[in-house]
Amino acid sequence: MLYLVCGLILSALMFVVLRPGVIVEGLENQAQRIQQGLDNQLVFHDLRHWLPLYYMLVGIGFCALELWQPAVVWVPVVGVLTLAPPIGFRLQARRRLEALEKQLPDALMMIAGGVRAGASLPMALQQLGEEAQSPLREEISLLLREQKVGVPLDEAFQHFQERIGLLSVTLITTTIRIAHETGGELAEALSKTAMTLRQIEQAEGKVRALTAQGKMQAWVVGAMPLGLMLILNNMEPEAMAQLWTTPVGWLALGVIGLLEIAGIAMILKIVDVDV
Repeated sequence: MLYLVCGLILSALMFVVLRPGVIVEGLENQAQRIQQGLDNQLVFHDLRHWLPLYYMLVGIGFCALELWQPAVVWVPVVGVLTLAPPIGFRLQARRRLEALEKQLPDALMMIAGGVRAGASLPMALQQLGEEAQSPLREEISLLLREQKVGVPLDEAFQHFQERIGLLSVTLITTTIRIAHETGGELAEALSKTAMTLRQIEQAEGKVRALTAQGKMQAWVVGAMPLGLMLILNNMEPEAMAQLWTTPVGWLALGVIGLLEIAGIAMILKIVDVDV
């Protein structure tokens, strides 16, 4: 009961200390990084109001688990809950960027077709914004809104490039800027850029297929010790009890966990080939 009372007091202090305007440096930096990622995805929420409450709930859960479960249970649970927000937002941002990148070749062909038909670049972009699917539709709409309020088109494309940060978007914006400055054939340049992006996508697909086995091996090799621990715990519960209930066993589990994470990360880094 004493642990629970201390945990509740600690959580209340966290909520008071971490409220907006008095945020500690570590949590503020994390909130800013996540906030920037959400802003780039056009998702606008003030995380300073939510992250302190989230970590307060983690503190309460920490105390509750400590009362009813051994450390081998509540330490991983609290660790997962603590890392869940930044990892979740990063995965969401990566999925959004991957979806947008797949839309770019078809979008360029649509713009090139509109330009060949006699439409100006802003008109072709407006047509693309009306017909494209999310997330490209939101980005093109934002680009056009910037242009309507007086931002030059080249500068609006530069903002688009800074928001997305993809090499393919940099290639597109550079192509459009050069075509505008030199007076070249924009439709032909966009068509060639679309073909280049398709070739890059095909090459990346081949690389992903060739490295899929290595990535699977990383997770299989990482899961084998955990599976062996569960089997031995069922076969020899008395011998394995030292691992779950003693400080030396907890230390051994911590070392095992760190080595597992390091090994999986190393294998994934080796098979992560950038085209």
